[in-house]
Amino acid sequence: LTAKKFPHQVKVNKKMEKKEEESFRRILDENAEEGTLLLEWMDGETSWVERHHLEGQSALEDWDMREPEGEEVRISKPEVKAKVAEIVTFMRDKELGRRVVWHLGAGMSAGDGVATFRGKGGLWTSGRPDDLSNFHLEDVVPGLQYRCLVALERAGFVYWVISQNYDGLLHKAGFPLNKLSEIHGNIFTEKCEDCLTEYTRATPVEKETAENHETGNTCEKCGGDLFDVIVHFGEELRGKVVANAKAKGATMSVAIGTKLKVEPAATWVFRPHQKKVDRGKVVLINLQETSSDADANTVIHHEAAVVLAELCKQLGVKVSDPTPKRVPVAASGQQKKRKAAASSSGLKELRVAELKERLSEKGFSTTGLKKVLVRRLQAALDDEKAAPALSSKVPANKKQRQ
Repeated sequence: LTAKKFPHQVKVNKKMEKKEEESFRRILDENAEEGTLLLEWMDGETSWVERHHLEGQSALEDWDMREPEGEEVRISKPEVKAKVAEIVTFMRDKELGRRVVWHLGAGMSAGDGVATFRGKGGLWTSGRPDDLSNFHLEDVVPGLQYRCLVALERAGFVYWVISQNYDGLLHKAGFPLNKLSEIHGNIFTEKCEDCLTEYTRATPVEKETAENHETGNTCEKCGGDLFDVIVHFGEELRGKVVANAKAKGATMSVAIGTKLKVEPAATWVFRPHQKKVDRGKVVLINLQETSSDADANTVIHHEAAVVLAELCKQLGVKVSDPTPKRVPVAASGQQKKRKAAASSSGLKELRVAELKERLSEKGFSTTGLKKVLVRRLQAALDDEKAAPALSSKVPANKKQRQ
């Protein structure tokens, strides 16, 4: 409403916000040069602290380790095709293609608008690591790169995925959870510590006010408290043992969207090279150069969506549409069922649930009813005289089960 009635004022406000932001960053930079840093405490309070008071603290060490924004590199489309052809050769190899483990970093979701951490304009490299909390992840739709990965899994080219992302996009894309390790957690998942039941929600479950990961919800099964599964700095990685085992057994690694700065995930990528016999292959796909590029077998500097789409094309793997097409249901479907139920020839088209209902009317128990039994009784159900005849042939101790 404001934008429609007062468009000029909105532009003025945005300019003022931009100036305030620039002024704030300038103040931060000037004070940092003089040895004073703005510190945010755990309770949310902020204060200026002289640098020498922070010596030896992890917060200062992490801040100093920030990297300047790296330049993005994109090779040409013909080069992408040639390098993807190398990957196809690896994956179709009987030995190399047996266990392909995929490692996903923040760059995998960058094409969908989710900010990276160490990339160009990343939350860490630009000095704003808390900005992701204001991003509405529930509104993000998995892009082409995720649909390609799901298609590759269905075609048998994915043994396991180890993801450092907690945005839940792989879940939304339909990737099977029994082949996934989310070592930094998932912002949409909460877990009961009593019965270990996990729940995936439509909106983020993490609460900023939480002191010990509690979400304020209770388990539907046992009534226990639920907790988010997000891994914070200094906490144990989620599913570390399984992820390590899968990485160790990989015959080939494909790392996407990561600068390989976080351990042990960075080391896991190169596990195939550590094999004494049948040394595996390592593929890196990233928009920026990494310090490990020289150690990989194939390096592709381009967007994940472009590379994976080309990979699917060369492998002959069909990728699903962005929005699955729904098959319309005929309005006369119920009428057709009623007509089928009225004739003996249409009995075969009845659902098991409908047959159970008819069996119950005849006095038979339908507990644990099997499809095989349903087929045997279809003919009998047409004949009103068949029910007592069938009942008389069943031994007394088996009648209830039948």
